[in-house]
Amino acid sequence: MKAEYVNPFLEAFDNVAQQVINIKPEKGKLYVKEGSTKSGDVAITIGVTGDLSGSVVLSMSEEAAKFIASKMMFGMEVKELDDMAKSAISELGNMVAGNSASFFVNIGKNINITPPSLYTGKNMTIYAYKGKALCVPMHIENKTIEIDISVS
Repeated sequence: MKAEYVNPFLEAFDNVAQQVINIKPEKGKLYVKEGSTKSGDVAITIGVTGDLSGSVVLSMSEEAAKFIASKMMFGMEVKELDDMAKSAISELGNMVAGNSASFFVNIGKNINITPPSLYTGKNMTIYAYKGKALCVPMHIENKTIEIDISVS
């Protein structure tokens, strides 16, 4: 997978995290996921079409999702992933997708994104587009959000 296809998603996540939750994420060590892999308790999937096709998945623990939802809701304590918290987490995915589309335009690639789909549950398995995804762990205050990018 070309770096020019990965960087817009990482830059978008970095920008959105800083703007919405006021925290600069730290990038962890990249690795490749192949086939079916376990995800966190919360996963946001975004489809990509146009000059590129595939998907992007933001995966995290329930604790990380509640932390981010709380930050997005101006510090209101989130004790459970209710509809309001799920809406906030979905909006995070939507903002990352929208911002990344802008970055792609800057490199001459036009993409369309699907609305984010939010999945919750224990022991979820996600199968990457074409069986392979580049995983980029992003750390925010001892919480990790994995961004699985599978586009071509």
